[in-house]
Amino acid sequence: MVFKDRFNEREWLTLQAAPIWVFEIVAIADGRIDERELEEVLNQSKNVIEYSNGFTYEVFKDHVATVMNNNLEFRNLLKKNPLEGLKIVSDLLGRVKHSEAQNFKKVLLKMAIKVAESSNGVDKNEERAIAIVMGILDGIL
Repeated sequence: MVFKDRFNEREWLTLQAAPIWVFEIVAIADGRIDERELEEVLNQSKNVIEYSNGFTYEVFKDHVATVMNNNLEFRNLLKKNPLEGLKIVSDLLGRVKHSEAQNFKKVLLKMAIKVAESSNGVDKNEERAIAIVMGILDGIL
């Protein structure tokens, strides 16, 4: 666990929450979360673990374990406003190499797009939601 050592437990859980917050923001943008979106986010998480390395792999591997273990602290953290949570994630990404942070954001962007596409294509609200997510993660918003 090369990267985990750079963060305290709460910060590491916050990074693990990023995929769920991205999912919530994008999936709700069209007015509802449907089964296809849930299936897609699970599929994307599995793919990230299978095909990623470095920081992104470590975060997603622990993310899946934390979700599977039904971690109480993690569940409570997820009650945070997703936009505020992603702002904290953006700040925390400053502790890893730029390339590692960019790869993590790229994976979250891909996940957001795949979730939006899974529910009859990307509508204007989902486009805006994706733009907001990326703006926050890039530190622009």
